[in-house]
Amino acid sequence: MSDQIIRSSRGACANIAEDFGRSREKDNIRFCRIAKGSLYETQDHMSAAYDEGFLEASALKVHWSIGEEALRVINGYINYLQTFTESTSVSEPSVDHQTASKIFTDGASDLPDN
Repeated sequence: MSDQIIRSSRGACANIAEDFGRSREKDNIRFCRIAKGSLYETQDHMSAAYDEGFLEASALKVHWSIGEEALRVINGYINYLQTFTESTSVSEPSVDHQTASKIFTDGASDLPDN
């Protein structure tokens, strides 16, 4: 049971981290919702652990409140992301990767020719 709690709790962080580099709010929202699912799964495992006598009430209360706070923060972030439209996106500007640009100059005049 402890392995399930560890895996599901890490799943929430992993999904948020996986999405960190993405540039679209809709993708970000989707990964946040998956992270919420992992947090609810963690709470379910903790509830089962308590019911089976593996977890004390005081520990359940502490960890449950941490999960609730994490859910509150994720919900707030999702609400924030939903306020953006395509024209007011927080995404990075698009880059034209098809056009080659010259990065280096013709050469430095202070280097010897070899």
